Amino acid sequence: ALEGVNVYNMIVPTSAEFYLPKRFSKYSSSEKDSIDYIYSCLNENVKPIDAYSVISQHTDEYIYFRTDHWTPRGAYYAYAAFAQALGMEYPDITSYEEKVKHGYVGSLYGYTNDITLKNAPEDFYYYLPQGVDYKTTYYKYDTLASMGQGALFHEYVEGGNCYGMFLGMDAIHTKITTSIDNNRSIVVFKESYGNAFVPFLVNSFEEIYVIDIRYFGRNAVDYIKEIGATDVLFINNCFAANTSKLISGIERMFSSPTGTIVTTLPPPATEIITSEFTDENGSVYISEIAVYVTEPPVSSTQEQPAVTSVPQSEVPSPEQQTVVPESVTTK
Repeated sequence: ALEGVNVYNMIVPTSAEFYLPKRFSKYSSSEKDSIDYIYSCLNENVKPIDAYSVISQHTDEYIYFRTDHWTPRGAYYAYAAFAQALGMEYPDITSYEEKVKHGYVGSLYGYTNDITLKNAPEDFYYYLPQGVDYKTTYYKYDTLASMGQGALFHEYVEGGNCYGMFLGMDAIHTKITTSIDNNRSIVVFKESYGNAFVPFLVNSFEEIYVIDIRYFGRNAVDYIKEIGATDVLFINNCFAANTSKLISGIERMFSSPTGTIVTTLPPPATEIITSEFTDENGSVYISEIAVYVTEPPVSSTQEQPAVTSVPQSEVPSPEQQTVVPESVTTK
């Protein structure tokens, strides 16, 4: 269905794979085995990306937050693995501008309210690309109506909202146009782990289209053909990749004209036909029969699958994002 398009799949290990205390090991199976099994089941036209091997070489670095997803540094190493697999050159992490936010306590604290986590906040390091221009346009995830241009890095976020630094929030469709001149455009299908990964792609592609698997209102095949993408990447963490709702979301994106969005139909319009009859003993009976008289109308009631791999803290709403008119270019 996607002739001439390069399709890749990257499964990212979670922090549990490398840092889970031994006393809890019986509650978790090998993510490496799970990733290898998923890759063995892929269609021959889908190329697996081995991010595991690269990430496992850097476990003595700050590559996972204690209270949330992986860090941007961890995502960078996955990007390096991806670029290597594609035969692309990529900048060393030291060439980025490193910045930091203090006092970060992520969504795992939000789930547990553990005072120990609250009293031990983390530093949120992130990396701004250098030597490349880019602009970001946001669209509503269901209608794909433009919301205007905005920042790729939402540097105003603070505290528990810091993971909203990248792309602002999950439920928005994003297009990033860069000054890279290589005729390569990529569609990234992701859950929230992919948010920290996507900004690194500005060094490798002319256009980047970011789609959250849980929130997309178009048929994915039609969309990929429409924009003329050369590459497609599925990036999910290992927990999400084994989550039934996320898997069904992927299936719907490629089979349904409304993508991940599920339309719930109301009961069809009916007419009640009442009849009366008398039996041989003179008893009177009333019968009511429901008869369909019209085709079921199309409903606007919509539901989105509510799956997340790691609990997320509240992220900025669309109204809070730094969106500017389309005529303005944002670097």
